[in-house]
Amino acid sequence: GYGVLGEVIAEASGMSYAEFLKQEVFMPLGMKNALVHPSPGDDVTWGHGPRGLTGSRDKAGFWELGFATPAGGMAASVEELADFMLLNLAPYAGARPRLLSAPVLRNMHDIHFLLDPERGGMGLGWAVEISNGQHLVYHGGELPEQTSFMLIDLHARVGIIVLTNAQDVDANGMAQEMLRTVRSALPGAGFPFPAIPRE
Repeated sequence: GYGVLGEVIAEASGMSYAEFLKQEVFMPLGMKNALVHPSPGDDVTWGHGPRGLTGSRDKAGFWELGFATPAGGMAASVEELADFMLLNLAPYAGARPRLLSAPVLRNMHDIHFLLDPERGGMGLGWAVEISNGQHLVYHGGELPEQTSFMLIDLHARVGIIVLTNAQDVDANGMAQEMLRTVRSALPGAGFPFPAIPRE
C-alpha cells in the first residue's frame, strides 16, 4: 500500500517520491539530513545481524527496496524524528503546526479502520489506540537487521523514539517500557497502560 502511495505522490506532484519528501516534508520541518532510500555510500548507520557465538554481530548488506522505498526506505536521526513527532503533538499542546493544519493532524490520529473494538485500529499512517482516557498513536518499521518504533501519547504529550541497528531487538517493547517510565514521573501518574499488540 505504501509503495502504491509513493507512486501516486510522484504522479500527482510531478516530482520523484524522494524529491517530494525532501521539498515538502523534510526541509519545512528542518530535517536537513534525512534521506529517502539512502545509498551504500551515504553516512548512515548500517544494520547488523544476530549475535554470534563470540558475541559479535556481522554487518548487514544494503537493502535495495526499489518500488517499495515508501514502505521503509528512509534514514533519519532521532533529532530529526523528534521534529516530526513535535509536528504531530502540536495540536494537543496548543501550538500551531508548521506543515499540516491541526484538523488534518487530528484526522490522521483518529481511527479510520477498526481492528479491535477494545484496542483501536488504524489511522492515516498511524496505528491508533483510544481507551481508558488515553490516546496513543504508533508506527514501527523493520528490515531484517534494523528496527524502529515511534510511540506518542497524545494526551500526556509524550513521544518515544527507538532506533536500532541490530536484528533481534524489541524496539516496540523498549518504547512501551520507556513510556511507562516517563509516565511514572509525570504529575497525575498511575493511569493504566494497556498493552500494544505486537506486529
